[in-house]
Amino acid sequence: MKSLRVLQDLALVPEGKSCALIIRHADRNGQVDRIVPKDESLTETGRRRATELGKALRRFDLLRLLSSPIGRCVETCERISDGYGEKVEVETTEFLGMRCPTMLKPEEAYKLMCSMGLHSFTEAYVAGRLDPRIVRSCEDGAKMLFSYAMDQIRGRDNQVAVIVTHDMLLTPALVKYFGFDVRKAGLVAFLDGMVLYSSDYGYRVAYGQKVLKVTKDGEPRL
Repeated sequence: MKSLRVLQDLALVPEGKSCALIIRHADRNGQVDRIVPKDESLTETGRRRATELGKALRRFDLLRLLSSPIGRCVETCERISDGYGEKVEVETTEFLGMRCPTMLKPEEAYKLMCSMGLHSFTEAYVAGRLDPRIVRSCEDGAKMLFSYAMDQIRGRDNQVAVIVTHDMLLTPALVKYFGFDVRKAGLVAFLDGMVLYSSDYGYRVAYGQKVLKVTKDGEPRL
């Protein structure tokens, strides 16, 4: 079974502090790095790996599960709950879905993704070459995502909030702030993403052992 890379960053969370795992759903059917139907489901490997992730979160006293409304994201959360060993209600929100607020005109953005391909769309988005009437800037999108994550753990101790979303909400931030090479690595892998956590010195966000400070309004500082 493929290892869970995100656990390397989870290990950076100080003992007793809270964190948010901002991750892509578990392994699904359909081609990797391609747009697939909304009802594309998880594979058996994806279900097992999501359960393993849940087991790794037992160090935290409380688990919250926040998800895109799409079925494969909700099922990822359910499997994480199984591994954690406690039935946790999944909170769904379109903020994490395919019609997320960073896409000002979702239908037009979708058409661009289809015509350009996901890799080229991501690169153009990060570089600010897409029509701002269709999508918010990459910087604004990242700030919205990180602010949302901070809100889920603010003022809490030893809690983990697992935020399950889609590749196109995560990959641009990884490219912009962590030097992720979308041409070499493809889009963010299944069950991978960033770990945002509280510390004695404010909030931090990590990917691949690289750690950035996050301001109170959600802006990552390079």
